[in-house]
Amino acid sequence: MASFFMLRSWSMASAFLLLVVSCCLAANDRPDDLLAGVKPQFSLAAEKVPKWQDRLPRLVSGHTQIRARWTFALPGQKDCVSLSLRTSVLVELCQLNGSTVPPPLKGMRYLTLPGISPNLLKLGENALEIEFGLSGKKAPATDAKSSSPFEVALVCLAADDINFQTQPVLGDAGADYFSVACRTNMPAEVELEVDGKKSVSPTGLIHSFRPANLQPSTLYDYMLTARVAGSQMSKRIGPFKVSTLPPVGGNLTFVALGDSRSHPKDWARVAAAVFQKKPLLTVFSGDMVYDGRNDDQWDTEFFGMAPAYFASIPAFYVPGNHEAGTPIVGTLLPMAGRDRWKAVVGSALFIGIDGGLSWNAESENLKWLEGALKASREKFIFLSSHYSPWSSGAHGALSERPSIEARKFILPMMKKYGATAFLAGHDHDYERSEPPSDVTVIVSGGAGAPLYGRTYLPGQNPHSKIFIAVHHFCLFTIEGDRCTMQALTPEGKLLDTR
Repeated sequence: MASFFMLRSWSMASAFLLLVVSCCLAANDRPDDLLAGVKPQFSLAAEKVPKWQDRLPRLVSGHTQIRARWTFALPGQKDCVSLSLRTSVLVELCQLNGSTVPPPLKGMRYLTLPGISPNLLKLGENALEIEFGLSGKKAPATDAKSSSPFEVALVCLAADDINFQTQPVLGDAGADYFSVACRTNMPAEVELEVDGKKSVSPTGLIHSFRPANLQPSTLYDYMLTARVAGSQMSKRIGPFKVSTLPPVGGNLTFVALGDSRSHPKDWARVAAAVFQKKPLLTVFSGDMVYDGRNDDQWDTEFFGMAPAYFASIPAFYVPGNHEAGTPIVGTLLPMAGRDRWKAVVGSALFIGIDGGLSWNAESENLKWLEGALKASREKFIFLSSHYSPWSSGAHGALSERPSIEARKFILPMMKKYGATAFLAGHDHDYERSEPPSDVTVIVSGGAGAPLYGRTYLPGQNPHSKIFIAVHHFCLFTIEGDRCTMQALTPEGKLLDTR
């Protein structure tokens, strides 16, 4: 089984887990926690017949897969419409009374596992089991009777606990539509109301909408209402405001940025500054969170740090290496297409690609790209990928395959069809390069991630015009035949213009 998280030392793991417990497990004191006062037992997950004990098995060098069990009594019926499992370790596999609990999204790891059916409970003795992974180097045993890091709350939710776990997240948009997703803390149906029209999502946890037949360049209010089936309880949020995009040929302002991961407070500063500029859309070049399969990070480090930004600005995304394989991309994070997409907005063609895929001369991806470029009649063409063809940062020095293919195959094709700029991230800095292809290359990887310094390998990037390791975003303004880019810090300092 895949590892759940990797920490280099037991001391680091202990500090991390105690922090998570203190922040996240106040629910253990609630009367609706079915595990209140129950101590866990442990075994090695590799044991075909578990040998349960009250102490955590001693960890050895490398990764150890652990199974934990809580047995608890249910003397009478509980008035639950849903159960929520809240843990201090990243859980991927959970069983309640021998039945495997399906995760909301396959392949994700959860600190909070919502939407567990109360029908899995039974009168009398119940058993909850989870599996998780730990890494340590000759780590000491942990006494489950002391301040064990492996605490779990199984919380019984009533209908009046209905809420939005993730508030609205806008995705791709056009002149006559926009897309929006949200998430509830228990299975519910969600109603979207916009321009007097209502649409309802099926009962579930993740809800997505794509209202169409709207007017171009028009500001709309929208509301979201969550309802629990068989109950009068509901939760209504909004109104939120979003503008549809301009028609073909219209003027446009947009922001390009990327790499917000790991430092949520810095990301919040950048997002707040972008929100103040009121762009019509953003183009985000990947690496939103550190571990795209850690469900908790999306709410605590990305969406939750900038709710007004996500609710009001449509966005086009491309995945970075830290989002590899996560099903959040394309579900809770609406996208025009995961592997590749194109969109005409105003007088610009936007193309987004997963640069981690194959883009060599024989690939179907490159053939698709040539078709998109060849068919374009727009004044400006912007291509977004996480991986830059030219960079003076650490990733440029590594000569990674995605960057090599971007340099050898994508950039020459962009030159052939008169494209404007290649927008990338990956290196956590701002850099503008002007290679002989006449296609400006912009690395904008400063949306909050830890900053990278410049490397000075001979010949690494002879086309660099400016390099600054600072948090920033790039504001583009298209008016008629002119497009102006400004690289700005969150405080409004102008770093560069083109």
